[in-house]
Amino acid sequence: MKGLSLAVLVVGLLIPVLSGTGCRLPQKIEKAEKEIIKAAPQPPTKEAKQKALAELVKAAEAGNPSAQCNLGVAFAEGQGVSQDYKEAAKWYAKAAEQGYAPAQCDLGVSFHLGQGVPQNYKEAAKWYTKAAEQGDAQAQNNLGGLSAKGLGVPQDYKEALKWFRKAAEQGDAEAQSNLGRLFLLGQGVSQDYKAAAKWYAKAAEQGDAQAQNNLGLLFHLGQGVPQDYKEALKWYTKAAEQGYALAQFNLGALFAKGQGVSQDYKEAARWFRKAAEQGDAKAQGNLGVAFAEGQGVSQDYKEAAKWFRKAAEQGYAQAQCNLGHLFEKGQGVPQDYKEAANWYTKAAEQGLPPAQFNLGVLFLLGQGVPQDDKQVAQWFRKAAEQGYPLAQYNLGLIFHEGQGVPQDYKEAAQWYRKAAEQGNAEAQCNLGGLFTKGQGVSQNHKEAAKWYRKAAEQGNAVAQSNLALLFAKGQGVPHDDKEAAQWFRKAAEQGYAQAQSSLAMLFGLGQGVPQDYKESAKWCAKAAEQGLAEAQFGLGALFADGLGVPQDYVQALMWFNLAAAGGDQDAPKARDDIAQRMTREQIALAKELAAKWKPSKPEIPQGVKSDTVFSTRYLSKNREPIP
Repeated sequence: MKGLSLAVLVVGLLIPVLSGTGCRLPQKIEKAEKEIIKAAPQPPTKEAKQKALAELVKAAEAGNPSAQCNLGVAFAEGQGVSQDYKEAAKWYAKAAEQGYAPAQCDLGVSFHLGQGVPQNYKEAAKWYTKAAEQGDAQAQNNLGGLSAKGLGVPQDYKEALKWFRKAAEQGDAEAQSNLGRLFLLGQGVSQDYKAAAKWYAKAAEQGDAQAQNNLGLLFHLGQGVPQDYKEALKWYTKAAEQGYALAQFNLGALFAKGQGVSQDYKEAARWFRKAAEQGDAKAQGNLGVAFAEGQGVSQDYKEAAKWFRKAAEQGYAQAQCNLGHLFEKGQGVPQDYKEAANWYTKAAEQGLPPAQFNLGVLFLLGQGVPQDDKQVAQWFRKAAEQGYPLAQYNLGLIFHEGQGVPQDYKEAAQWYRKAAEQGNAEAQCNLGGLFTKGQGVSQNHKEAAKWYRKAAEQGNAVAQSNLALLFAKGQGVPHDDKEAAQWFRKAAEQGYAQAQSSLAMLFGLGQGVPQDYKESAKWCAKAAEQGLAEAQFGLGALFADGLGVPQDYVQALMWFNLAAAGGDQDAPKARDDIAQRMTREQIALAKELAAKWKPSKPEIPQGVKSDTVFSTRYLSKNREPIP
């Protein structure tokens, strides 16, 4: 069997996320400093700032908790002083110990992030709790974040919900967004998309980028709100313009699919690049696809490989599969089957069906890995059991042929059917073949005709020829030579030798078409040149009798010789009969021509008989969305 692997086109994967750690850094200096510089000229001079800072230090040293907190912020942000987290934490602590809620929250942040003090989630939770109980919204939000993640406190989504709600009801945008996430995922509360949309909307209207993205997601999916791609586009755009990488990725996906906006691959690539440059693996993978396919950018396999590698090294399975494909084909990178197998394996072990299938193909061909039929069966099965139609078809094929597994027509039929029901034309054709022969299923020509027709209408030449044969024989369908000729012609025009030979026969007999020996010879020659013995015999007979071609015993004997060598049972007698009418020189010339003859490359996989031809090729492209 010959196999070709496949590339994977990854389209927008939309995932709601909780922003950061659920904590917020301290606010800018407020209260005491504002009072001190209130009457200063705008903007304040260097001297005025120094005077304000001196007054702030004086107030802090006198024990003013607001001044102590703001002095801590000055040290944390390096405002008027050298940045010094340790000094910042010291002043936060002084104010916090006086019960000043903003300082308690900021001290909690210091312990949360390990800035100026050893990182200590338990201490962070202690100080957040003190501030939260005084109604500090930031502290309530941050305490909710610790509870959601089980940092410094037991993981408790209900407790997280409580604190997020308290902060959200005070108008805290980050808490509103976090509360929306809990409703979205059903954590600590019954899943409620409508409530999620409500809280995301409140945060989004305040400009929270994460909430804008996630509200866009709900409109995109129609969860909690009517599905509306234009609304999704609006909110993704707001978040994307703030530099939010996931929204940039999602916005690119809408442009790529033409959802809520005219399809625009160039615009899609632009947004994918923005997110990719921020390190978003899915965007890097999609940008790689854009370069590989030449969608919105000039086709550039080298650039595709660069972006696939960036995403692959982050563990993104789709990019690992695509990078493997480039190594297999030598596109943008040197051809390296071993490296292809390496990347396919990484993706396959994450459960990605196309990678599992492609890895199976490498084991089938012994490329980059030892040839191993058992490994072929194992990886095809893994992908097939996830519903991947190419793997289902090929797993059916190896059961059909007994390659790496015991031959089992019943098992073959089961896998062919699974792939056939998903529209795989090769599987439909082969399932029809099993029904024709009664292998693994009860013989049923009507069922065979049904599956052949499905594949034939997709342009499968083998199925077109097999369906034509059923019409010619009146098996499973009414006998109809005209219909048979039409389907034989469709397959013949695709270069399928078996159909060309059958069509030649119909023209010779005038069945379903007007009798026309010239047409008969034309189609017979096409099949004969591909090495089909029965067609070679037929063409020899036409040359012998001068039907549709000038009578030519040398040509006739040449084709009879080839047909006999190919196993045609009638050819030896015909060869011997015509030789009796020829000179020694003519016989020698015919033998010489036969010895020099080379078959043309078949365009369609060959099988054993016209009514039991089984397609054995692997498909080369997959454009399904892969989450």
